[in-house]
Amino acid sequence: MLPLTHMTKITDSWRVKAIGRALALQEERRKTRTLEKRLASLRQRPRPAPAAPATPVQSAEVIPLFPTQRIRILCVMLALVAVLSFRSVPRALAQFQPFAAFPMPPPHFTSVIVT
Repeated sequence: MLPLTHMTKITDSWRVKAIGRALALQEERRKTRTLEKRLASLRQRPRPAPAAPATPVQSAEVIPLFPTQRIRILCVMLALVAVLSFRSVPRALAQFQPFAAFPMPPPHFTSVIVT
């Protein structure tokens, strides 16, 4: 290829790229404008009032838990949510025993699940 034709080809390729970029930008701006118009029209619409429930919602009755049930639930939740190992749950409970709302020695974890 001659140097002149090579130069001509190089200088023409940037134009093609620039036109392609300009068309893509123009299309994006057009889409943005239409979406903004649609959003403005939706914002101007009055919103319907939420319908009141036909029957009043019944509140659930709270079931009291015994201290042993509380400690079992706490042990299982520590293992599942806090991702503690089975063996470390009683040790973690022993660390927080002075701050506990219910005084109870931390049990062995396998006895918590079985009983």
